[in-house]
Formats: sequence, structure tokens, C-alpha cells
Amino acid sequence: MEGWLEKQGTMFKSWKRRWFVLYPDGDDTMFFRYYTGEDKMTEKGFFKIKIDSTVSSLDDDYGGGNRKRVFVLQAEGNKNKAVLLLSAESEEQKTEWLEAIQKGIDVIRERIEAAWQEES
Repeated sequence: MEGWLEKQGTMFKSWKRRWFVLYPDGDDTMFFRYYTGEDKMTEKGFFKIKIDSTVSSLDDDYGGGNRKRVFVLQAEGNKNKAVLLLSAESEEQKTEWLEAIQKGIDVIRERIEAAWQEES
């Protein structure tokens, strides 16, 4: 899945519009990369989605209500565990991203649990 989302900066709390791409990388990881544009020429960062990652919706009154359709992803960042605040352009788009990321986390968990069961 890929598309436009706004991302809150970690150091400066401003919001930037970025092109996000979600794709699998092996059995136990997915990558969530983001770029300055749809051409994917300038990567700005990435997050590894693993078995311990979480994604959840935030209420529209988050941050005093000045940002709508916000959700949060807790994943492994470039250097350490990170919290990524994202805002979608529509409720439909927000739901699609939440479902796609959660499905990825569920698939990773299922694969790892299956591997554990094979070993025992």
C-alpha cells in the first residue's frame, strides 16, 4: 500500500506531507518508508514493523482538535523504538492504513508463532 499522509516531526512538532509505502521484508518484518514525493526519489526515513509494533487510532480532539484523522504507529525507527504520529486526508484513507498496517503485524505474528510451534 502507498499514499500521502502527514507526519508529525519528532524534533520539531510541525506536520509534513510525505509519500508512504508499506511493504513486506521477509517473514518477520515490514518496512514503512516515506519520501518527499510519489516518485520515491528522496527517502526521508523508514520504520521497521515487527511483532511488537502497534497501530491505533486517536480521537479527533488529539492535540486540542487542530489535527483530524490521526493515528499512531509504534515501531522500530532508524536507530531505536519510535512513535510515529500520522494524519490521513480522509476517514476512509485512515481506516485503510490502519487495517493494512494491522494486517501486516498480524501476519508477522502468525508466521513467528507457526515457526515456534514447528520448533517445539
